[in-house]
Amino acid sequence: MASGVTASRGTVGWTSVAAAAGVLPARTGCTTALCRACVAPSRAQAACGACLVELDGKPALACSTPLKRAAGKKVVTIEGFPENVRRTLGRAFVAKGAVQCGYCTPGIISRAKILLESNPEPSRAEVVKALRANVCRCTGYVKIIDAILLAATALRQNQEIAWEENTGIGYSAPKYEGYEKALGVSPYINDMKFDGMLYGALKFSEHPRARVRSIDVSAAEQLPGVIRIFTARDIPGQRYQGIHVKDWPMLVAEGEETRCIGDVLAGVVAQSEEIARQALADIQIDYDVLEPLVEMTAAADSPVNIHPDGNLLKETVICRGDPVDQIFATSAHVVEGIFETPFVEHAFLETESSIARPDAADGLTVYSQSQGIFKDRQQIASLLNLPDEKVDIVQVSAGGGFGGKEDLTVQHHAALYSMALQRPVKVRLNRAESIRMHPKRHRMQMNYKLACDENGKLTALRARIVGDTGAYASVGGEVVARTGTHAAAAYHVPSVDVVASAYYTNNPPAGAFRGFGVNQSNFAMESLVDELVVYDQSPHDTVAGRIAGADIVFTNKIRLTRELLSEAPKLKLIALTATGTDNIDTECALEHGIAVANIRHYCTQSVVEHVFGVLLALTQAGLSREDSYRAVQRNAMRVWEDGKDFQTELLADPDVTAVMTREEIA
Repeated sequence: MASGVTASRGTVGWTSVAAAAGVLPARTGCTTALCRACVAPSRAQAACGACLVELDGKPALACSTPLKRAAGKKVVTIEGFPENVRRTLGRAFVAKGAVQCGYCTPGIISRAKILLESNPEPSRAEVVKALRANVCRCTGYVKIIDAILLAATALRQNQEIAWEENTGIGYSAPKYEGYEKALGVSPYINDMKFDGMLYGALKFSEHPRARVRSIDVSAAEQLPGVIRIFTARDIPGQRYQGIHVKDWPMLVAEGEETRCIGDVLAGVVAQSEEIARQALADIQIDYDVLEPLVEMTAAADSPVNIHPDGNLLKETVICRGDPVDQIFATSAHVVEGIFETPFVEHAFLETESSIARPDAADGLTVYSQSQGIFKDRQQIASLLNLPDEKVDIVQVSAGGGFGGKEDLTVQHHAALYSMALQRPVKVRLNRAESIRMHPKRHRMQMNYKLACDENGKLTALRARIVGDTGAYASVGGEVVARTGTHAAAAYHVPSVDVVASAYYTNNPPAGAFRGFGVNQSNFAMESLVDELVVYDQSPHDTVAGRIAGADIVFTNKIRLTRELLSEAPKLKLIALTATGTDNIDTECALEHGIAVANIRHYCTQSVVEHVFGVLLALTQAGLSREDSYRAVQRNAMRVWEDGKDFQTELLADPDVTAVMTREEIA
């Protein structure tokens, strides 16, 4: 859509105009207020770029752009692109595999179109700079940049971007609905509307642990536009649900204790989402505030019981081989450490949203972005006291999930409200609500002890792992069990003694996340392996052996001592992938002519890919191996000494530019 917008005053973001016009690509993922209609620009965080549109030829974030700034100006979204530009960009993103969930892609394509109009032949670095305001949670941006460069070439040469037409093993067929998602045509749940649809909003607990003395909804019920307010007494079936353990109440009842700030006490259904949210402020909750249990290491002996059966959700024990204490006593090297990892937010750009509507057969249809729709069906049917066949779950593509959308959040609320009112009902979370409600990656504490023999072969491992599963189980038992079963990471250890325990606390729930518990144990194990290789000086299999024969070393942890560096005659460059040189004897490195460069912040791609790519390209272009290393070393040294940009220095180096173009270096 290309439209002229006239506005003499007002502070509502342009997303409200887009929503009213039914423009699907105008999405936002960072707004704490109403995602499609920011009630005040101060609540729009302007952080993700998913809502980026063109305003008089320049990029603008619709969520935070007041209408008065758009007065008399031309607003262009993807619908208003010239068809060849729209088609070329869409096909380029599909051809390069740059579309995953697709939620952010229309905003990125809008930014790409603006860039290519002013700079038809951008460098890779210029594309990267143009995308600084755009967040893509799914990818590493490499394919997105590739797609924009491909589109630029196709537009300059007036070429059609071809797709693979064959399917099957050995063929790269276009992603299903990839083109539609790239151009914002494929709807997400928050884009969907039905005649007569109502809107729900949730009243969350103000305290992680408190006894709910009373819930007074009388004032909220009087607000014009409020249809009904639901509490725990309105649930006809089983109030407690969960993927594996039925421990999570849809609504906390009067007289019960809250277990986290993600607990819901009431739900408002109104004619609009704005009215529903206004009514939340009028619901009065009387609490007896209690001391919460927030530390997982105190959960085993705490007088606070999160659930009637105690705080231990699940314990996994793995023992194999000989007693580890005996092996430790006879091993050449033994290291140990305590490692902690925090809760991690999934940060999917599309927050949780669901629509339910009744059908003619006394059942209902629920539109869900869930990662487990059959689990949704079973739980919603149980909650509504309906047979499973009366509940139809329609899978709608999610704007990111990563494990964070396996649990019920809003789906059962929409279902209950719709069934009771016999009207379509949409319930969605804003960003702040999403963060407080949905499960996170588990926080863990891991006490590790690891040993190896004189040849560097691992001999024994002891691990005591505690995982914080928060207020509710989700899949926490399975996640922490996986941490235990993968405690040794990818290594074979003959003797192991592992105990992994998942405990309840009053923190927000923890559940599935990419890696499913293995990331945490891998971090602990690899950290101790790093410690062991510092001790082990045997050639070939160890870091010491690899450094001795290396030309370039990338590191953010390994201690490069004087002894190691003195035995590395080929070493030309130490490239730091993290800040600081505490682990490196820099004086010794300089004595041996070894460049030390912190290049983490200077590469547009990964450090390894970029530096090795430059070295490989230089040698392939005809520069000798020795001269190639000298060029990289010389420029890396200037980066280290003067804080200059690595890529900029390469562009100015005569040895490099003699054989490589600016684009090839970038």
